[in-house]
Amino acid sequence: MRNLITSRGGLAASHIIAALAIPATIALICLLTPIKCDAQMGEHTLEKNKNEFGAWAGSSLGLPAAPGGSRDRKIPLLIGLRYGRVLGAGKYAALEYTLDVVPVAVVSGPKGGFSNPGGVASPGGGRDYAYGAGVIPVGFKMFVAPQHRIKPYVTVSSGPFYFSKQVPVPNSAQFNFLSTGGGGVQIFLSARRAISIEYRVGHLSNAGVGNLNPGFNSSTIHAGFSVFR
Repeated sequence: MRNLITSRGGLAASHIIAALAIPATIALICLLTPIKCDAQMGEHTLEKNKNEFGAWAGSSLGLPAAPGGSRDRKIPLLIGLRYGRVLGAGKYAALEYTLDVVPVAVVSGPKGGFSNPGGVASPGGGRDYAYGAGVIPVGFKMFVAPQHRIKPYVTVSSGPFYFSKQVPVPNSAQFNFLSTGGGGVQIFLSARRAISIEYRVGHLSNAGVGNLNPGFNSSTIHAGFSVFR
């Protein structure tokens, strides 16, 4: 038991490090890289174009489940539309509020996992899928080096989802909450257009509204395209 706890603790630490190490490294590089001129600095700053309109997609892409993901549930697909508003921006940091509408959300589990008692997998392998949609009204991104073209950030978000089946096991609930945290980079292709890539650790559960609330954790990679105005 002690070894299991130690193993899970180490896995949790590795996921947190993975979520933060890449943007932190890029942030350090950006902070140590001089900006050539004021015009170049102003071109990609978040102080002028504060409204973000974007689209993104996320997937587990075969990544190992995050800590607590022993039920083998994963999120193979998320597709979202985003509105963001920069709340404040300075030389070294910027904070943005984000609102996401997610018309496509897919959760997968072992064959029979959404129908068999206790979520036990059926013999023979294979996967079952639950389809849903949701909204993520609570989200924040903290940028570092916001005046550079490459902007590392950390992010957190949370919102409700509704699925076609009870998730992650029978007798739980179709209504769930997805809360995530992670880090990434937003790379500006021009003064107003940017692409982003990020890694997130998430937790999906029904917050006690169902008879059972086992929940599950996930790892996902997200990529998106945004226009700032």
